[in-house]
Amino acid sequence: MVELKSNDQANKLGAIATFLDTPVTGIPHKSLNSSKGVIRSRDLRCCTEEEIVEEPRGATHARRIKVRRGEDKIQTDTIVLTCDSPKLPSRIRAGYLTLDVRPSVPLPMRCSKCQRYGHGNDRCKKPAVVCVRCGKGGHVERDCSADPHCVNCRGDHAASSKTCPKFLEEQAILCYKAENGGRFQQARKAVVVEIQKTISMRTFASAVKSQLRTKPAALPKDGDRSAPSAPP
Repeated sequence: MVELKSNDQANKLGAIATFLDTPVTGIPHKSLNSSKGVIRSRDLRCCTEEEIVEEPRGATHARRIKVRRGEDKIQTDTIVLTCDSPKLPSRIRAGYLTLDVRPSVPLPMRCSKCQRYGHGNDRCKKPAVVCVRCGKGGHVERDCSADPHCVNCRGDHAASSKTCPKFLEEQAILCYKAENGGRFQQARKAVVVEIQKTISMRTFASAVKSQLRTKPAALPKDGDRSAPSAPP
């Protein structure tokens, strides 16, 4: 992976066909060269997703959030906007509108088979399904009457609980990555180290929750193993 400073450098690198007599191909990274943000506006309610991306500079894709009401899906005023830059703009112009843009933070990915975070059930290597309620294998939640036990934090709640410290940690990492860019591994280094500095004074859950409200430290580079300084 090579980080470049301009499109001119990217074009030149992409034109290289061999390196030391070895055939090579340069391909732009699928996620590090773009960013996603959320905008809200009632004035865009009548616009299609294709029309929304015509005006804002750098916008490449728009997806309107829909909510289910009974059997129907209702369109909302919230739109997820994809931009062609790794740094998300704080504001965009759409016609006569100036709209604030906030980072789009996805939900943590949890496998519905083993209940662990970081992968989906299509990539799970566990041979048997793990119950999301009790954390034991061989059955699913609808057949379980045991006391809740989380396989991720060993707490007395289901693995799907939104108050689980592991869920809050993964959420904080995704929030950090959305606000600062970079790779997921870099965000994990920054967030987890910072949480560990506060864990002796507070519970793990409260330490993770505070991470969502605190301005994050500088994003470390892959080769930098030093811990970022915690904010005051």
